[in-house]
Amino acid sequence: MNAETLKDFLISLGFNVDEAGAKKFDAVVAGTTLKAIELGVKVEAAALSVVAFTAKIASSLDNLYWASQRTGATVEGIKQIGYAVSQVGGSADSARGSLENLARFIRNNPGAEGFLNRLGVQTRDASGNMRDMATIFTGVGQRLSNMPYYRANQYAQMLGLDENTLMAMRRGIGQFSGEYTAMAKAIGYNADVAAISSNKFMTSLRSFGLMAGMARDKIGSSLADGLAGSLDRLRRQILD
Repeated sequence: MNAETLKDFLISLGFNVDEAGAKKFDAVVAGTTLKAIELGVKVEAAALSVVAFTAKIASSLDNLYWASQRTGATVEGIKQIGYAVSQVGGSADSARGSLENLARFIRNNPGAEGFLNRLGVQTRDASGNMRDMATIFTGVGQRLSNMPYYRANQYAQMLGLDENTLMAMRRGIGQFSGEYTAMAKAIGYNADVAAISSNKFMTSLRSFGLMAGMARDKIGSSLADGLAGSLDRLRRQILD
């Protein structure tokens, strides 16, 4: 709506609008418009920041979701072990890698469960169901902690546990495992539920990204096709 239209509208409502009043009114409208535009830009930037923050957190939890699917450990168990090991000189990433290797050892070796049972680690519960791999991993760490180091390291290499994680577990991680559980309970954090939600979000985000990429490629290829003729004509004109 331009200034003249606004003036006519106010006059139709019975207002006496002189030139000075109209200019003042125009200035107010212009200022309000600029503030509205500025607010819109800030809201958009804030929304993009929220999406970026969400994607960063969700991506990490999505990775843990798939690690849980591969290993048979709960997401909570993976995070608990990572936290506890990192508190006694190891690293969460190395601990997770060792957990993945142990799961691979059990998955690919028919006699793996018997081997672990003889080592003193129970792999199944009273109902015959496979125990959480995080629990099995912790049990392996406890057994290796009671052996001479050279022997424990030999077993660790067979099972795929890196030496730094072995050394950390021999120092004892029980206190920090309990600490992680207590903190999660205190704030009402369920890592497995968070991982499932994050996986859904990242699945949708990847699908949207693919569709946006297709649209970009379609537009780009259409422009390229249309510009090809123009470029050829320009080239011929230069040569002529």
